[in-house]
Amino acid sequence: MSITPTKAMQPLLVNAALPNRFPVAMRETARFLLEPTRLSVDEIALRVGYAEPSTPRRLIRRDTKHAPGHFRPAA
Repeated sequence: MSITPTKAMQPLLVNAALPNRFPVAMRETARFLLEPTRLSVDEIALRVGYAEPSTPRRLIRRDTKHAPGHFRPAA
């Protein structure tokens, strides 16, 4: 199953009207894009709206106890 980054961002855009859900939606969208795309973590961070690429890395690691690379399929 392949999904475009634009399609993956739809939940983020829907939740943007709910201020307290916005950061959660950004994090979920970033984590969702890690698996099916070859985008770098930096590129994903910028596409979902993070100003600093290190932010989603830190949040994913905090929330899951795994580095973002853990969610990529093995090559």
